[in-house]
Amino acid sequence: MFTRERVARALRAEPARDGAAAGPAGRVVVEADPTVLRVRPELDVVLEPGDRLFVPRRPHSVLVTGEVFRPGALRFVPGTRVDAYIRQAGGFRRSADRERVFVVYPDGVARRVSVEAWNYNPVHVPPGGRVVVPRTPAAAGGG
Repeated sequence: MFTRERVARALRAEPARDGAAAGPAGRVVVEADPTVLRVRPELDVVLEPGDRLFVPRRPHSVLVTGEVFRPGALRFVPGTRVDAYIRQAGGFRRSADRERVFVVYPDGVARRVSVEAWNYNPVHVPPGGRVVVPRTPAAAGGG
């Protein structure tokens, strides 16, 4: 897992293409699946006066950002893995830090993924997910 600071820094480095912020302040992602809530009632959030609900449309794309040749939104295809989306985005640039690739899931959780042959771990990206390929510290001027 990544620290919130590290994820926020990486997301700030690649601004949203539509001009929107990475996420509104005070956003709380809730579980709304009744099947899950029956098994895990502690996930059921109690609404308070003044709370507002926003249910976004289900996206049909995956965003690939950072050190790839053609960053942008790609069509979501069920079962497609991180490495396939990176290839669709033109592959890694020379400055890519292949060992620190991570996925930001639609609920805001960020997880590092392994895409190198020696430690490959196939991870599927859900619709609305974001694949982030950071720059190596040396390429960023950090060493």
